[in-house]
Amino acid sequence: MDEAILNWDVTERVLVVCATPGTISDASFDPLLEEIRANRNIDACLATSLGAQKMTVIQRTDAAQLLRDRAFKTVVLTDSRVTRGILTAISWFGGDISARALDDVDGGLDALELRGSRRTAVREVAERLRHQLEAATRRGQRSA
Repeated sequence: MDEAILNWDVTERVLVVCATPGTISDASFDPLLEEIRANRNIDACLATSLGAQKMTVIQRTDAAQLLRDRAFKTVVLTDSRVTRGILTAISWFGGDISARALDDVDGGLDALELRGSRRTAVREVAERLRHQLEAATRRGQRSA
């Protein structure tokens, strides 16, 4: 499995993350966790998964602990029904996380209760990050 690419930005107190398929390296993952730890203004997260990512047990544990500590609402946009099911089960046990279909950006923004200019800014960042990673993935496929 190739290495996943993670891109993120924070806008309007929302962490916006986009990831390509593949194995998430510590070199990619650790800076994201540090951003969350350091930026106490983050109060929501919109994550877009452009395919399946593989995380280590330590990465999953660290991420779960950080999400419990910070307790902000998270929405994941993914084309994986399995992932959506797993995230739904996590929400039953108290995690403030939900999943939507990959192209259901409006549903994700609704779930985060984003309105007006804040909603527009988050949508623009999410679309920018997604387009950047889709373009990088296409370039990588052509050079392979």
